[in-house]
This record gives sequence, structure tokens and C-alpha cells, in this order.
Amino acid sequence: MTNPSVAAGWRGPVVVALCVALVVVAFEVALHRLAPMPRRDLEVDTGVDALAAGNPEILVLGSSHAGAYLPMIDRLGADRVVVVTEEGGTFSAFDWVYRHRLQRYVDEPAGAGGYRRDRLKHALLITTYWDTCPASRTHYESSLPARAWQWPDYLADFARHGVTPDNRNFPFTAMKRLFDDSMMVQDRGLENLRSQFRGPESADSLSGRKAAWAERRRREIVEEGTYCHTPEERARLEGLVDLMQARGLGVTIIAFPQMGDLLTEEARRTTIATYSAYLADLRARKGVRTVEHTTTHPLVYDDFEIDCDHLVPAAREKYVDWALENGLGFLRAGGGGAQ
Repeated sequence: MTNPSVAAGWRGPVVVALCVALVVVAFEVALHRLAPMPRRDLEVDTGVDALAAGNPEILVLGSSHAGAYLPMIDRLGADRVVVVTEEGGTFSAFDWVYRHRLQRYVDEPAGAGGYRRDRLKHALLITTYWDTCPASRTHYESSLPARAWQWPDYLADFARHGVTPDNRNFPFTAMKRLFDDSMMVQDRGLENLRSQFRGPESADSLSGRKAAWAERRRREIVEEGTYCHTPEERARLEGLVDLMQARGLGVTIIAFPQMGDLLTEEARRTTIATYSAYLADLRARKGVRTVEHTTTHPLVYDDFEIDCDHLVPAAREKYVDWALENGLGFLRAGGGGAQ
């Protein structure tokens, strides 16, 4: 027979726990209705999972700029294209993502000495001069752990270095992945809710902020040319190219479009010209295909986000359609990847 005092002792905490759970669930439901969080389509895991589940012909890898190539999936077929983005990445980050997250699937063996993903023929690397900048200047050192690491990577780094400014982001990101549908976890500051109550930003305010950002970037692009183009980052790119070519992939390096309004004559003569010359040299030495879209694209000021760097959704469609007719047409026919 149950002791009444014992039953009363545990009944209270259980009731409190149930009430708290009900409040949390009700709050989550209310948040989802009042201020739904936009879904992110630019995560390393998304691309890795697509590669692991499929047998594509084309692997697209880059920083968040690679997200502009998502419409290529619709144009060429979801069974043909996988896009992997490492937000804030440089060539060091691209190299790490390939070696630690993608290569196991790219090189996965099948019978008779072949590869399980035997249709994979093309690797597209989406780049800008920024990808040659040193980590000490880009300040994105913590992006790779947050975006691309898995628990073994974190534990190995923690065992060597303890908690660092770079690796401490991983546990928080892992928790957010675990509670992917929780508004309170994904938007802990409830900034999304506050923005809903504030209402949309006025067109004049958005225009002013974008103009100010553009003016800042005009100066920065010239300045960045003085410390980017580092031998270390170039070496990471070339090591990645060697690895992909050893697998038999045709490597195409695309110079991603820059907003024309940002490129002063000095920027074109220095920062942009230096990177273009490097790609030409790489094409001659490595036999890669290079596609120069930095300044030749049809995109205009309004096609770029407020950061003057990424493309608005409609412009992604516009750009991919143009690119498939200007430098990337070989992908439609499944042609070779080297030039």
C-alpha cells in the first residue's frame, strides 16, 4: 500500500513540472504563430546530407556566396547538383570542409575499384578575392567550428586547447541543431518577435543603410587588397584542387560577381586585378577551368542585399540563368570540367 505522505511528496513536483512544460509548449506555439523564424538553407550539414544521400554529377562548394547557386538545383535537377556552403569561409575553410565532411562520401568506394558516387564529375568552387584573406583579418575563425564541426572535432580540439574563443561556439550551435524547431532556442533574445512588433523597416531607412554600407565597402575593397592574396590561403586552395583532381573531378573556379557600384578604378586596378591574375596563373599551372564573373555579370545595385555582397532571391534566379549561358554552359550537357 502506498504511503500517502510519500505520494504527496512526489505529486507536487510532478504537477509543477507538467505546468512548466505546458507553459513552454504554449509559449512556443504562440511564438511560431506571431513571429515564425525564417528557415536557413545555407548550412554545411544540409549539403553534406544531400551528398550522402545521393549520387550527383556536380558539387558546388563555397562560402555563403554558394547559396546563389541553389537555383541550379531546379535548373539542372536535384539528382545532379549538391550545394555546400560554409558561411564566412575562406580557402582554409573550404579545404577543411572538403577533407573532414565531404571527402568520405566523394571517395567512398564501391565494387570493382570504383566509387559509390560514380556520377560525380564536376567540382565548382565559388570564390572571391576575400577567400585569400588571412583569418586574423576576416575575424571568422569561430565560423568553421559553429558551422561545420561535429562532436569528435570539438572534443579533439577541447582536449588539446580547452575552451577557446573559437571552439566555444560549437556546443551552443549543437544545442540549436538539437532543438531546431524551438523558437526560444533559435531566437533566445526574441529579436524576431520584437522585429514583428516594430513592423517592417521603411524603404528610406533601408535605402540609407545600404548606401552607407556601399560607401564603406568601396574603401574596404581597396584596403583589403593590401593584406589579402596570402600565400597560406592560396596554398590551401591549391591543395584542395589537387585533392579533387586526384579523384578525377573537373575543377571549375568561379570568381563570384561583385556589385559594380563598389568597384572604384583603384579597386579594379589593384584588388580585383591581382585576384584575376592569380586565377589565370592557376589555370595555366593546374589545368582548372576558371570562370570570371566578377565584373562581367548583368546584376545591378538592386540585385544585391543590403550588405552589397549577397544576392536577393530573385537575383539568384537571374544570375544562375545567365551563368548557365556564360561560362557554365558545359554543365547542361555534362561536359568536361577542365579547360
